[in-house]
Amino acid sequence: MTKFSFVDKCSICKKTKTVIKSNNPLVAPICSDCLNEQLDYNNLKQANFFCKTYNIPFLPDRWLEMAEEEKEDTFLTYVSIISQEYEHTLYNSDSTDDL
Repeated sequence: MTKFSFVDKCSICKKTKTVIKSNNPLVAPICSDCLNEQLDYNNLKQANFFCKTYNIPFLPDRWLEMAEEEKEDTFLTYVSIISQEYEHTLYNSDSTDDL
């Protein structure tokens, strides 16, 4: 577990599981199963949307590297690594429109 994951009730499926905490106080934590049902990790626009929703930086090249290895676990791994690297400037400001 990381500082962005903990055991709690998922806001979608209502099961007690490891959930992904948001950096956005308006977004309730959800489990990776529910997140994976909603997120196509190969779709950069969706990845950017989830990063914006969770208020974390989106680095498309890093995302793509992780997606090749992590598959469905890309978001949790990405959040864990980015939250450590950008601990003091953790917010989203990128776009994928021209990629």
